[in-house]
Amino acid sequence: DGILTLRTRSLDGDRAKLRAILDLSTFVLNDRPITHPNSTRAGLEMRTDGRILSGGNLFFPGLRQAFLVAATGLSPDLAARPVVPGDTWTDSLRIRVDTDLLHGDTRSELLRYEDVGEVRAAVVHGTKDLTIKGGRPLPGTGSMKIDQTAWLDPETGTILRMTATVQVTYHSRPQARLGGRRILIEGMDRYELTAV
Repeated sequence: DGILTLRTRSLDGDRAKLRAILDLSTFVLNDRPITHPNSTRAGLEMRTDGRILSGGNLFFPGLRQAFLVAATGLSPDLAARPVVPGDTWTDSLRIRVDTDLLHGDTRSELLRYEDVGEVRAAVVHGTKDLTIKGGRPLPGTGSMKIDQTAWLDPETGTILRMTATVQVTYHSRPQARLGGRRILIEGMDRYELTAV
């Protein structure tokens, strides 16, 4: 449970530069509350359709963890053609987050239309199956599986809500050791974002 604040710093055509601030005050990592710092921040560049083009890393205490919103985006991949409920489409994804490279395949589907407040929202479900090639300071390889659903205003393209489950496994290279041991990072994150 936490609050992610995204602020637009500039807008050029369909590209926006954002400042992301993640409140950590209610976060628990490995069964321990995070007491310091209270928040962490990063810069992002994204398209107005919600796809992240590049992003900085957010740092959790004692662990370098990529800011996963950069990999999930704020919605599943959107279709390049008109679609109706039941239509599916696939795509490939390649994104660099600082020294890390994530690439793989995506699959999306327009499930239905659903009322969100006064908006008749398009509900889009998507999955991403990504490979991670990590660079400094923690080089290694891994995988990321993402399952997400977004509620979008079809008139404005605004993302009203988004949920995502992200499963990560990451093995450091033999030369990246901590206390003489290789590092294994694995776990699951769940995001529930609501536009305010």
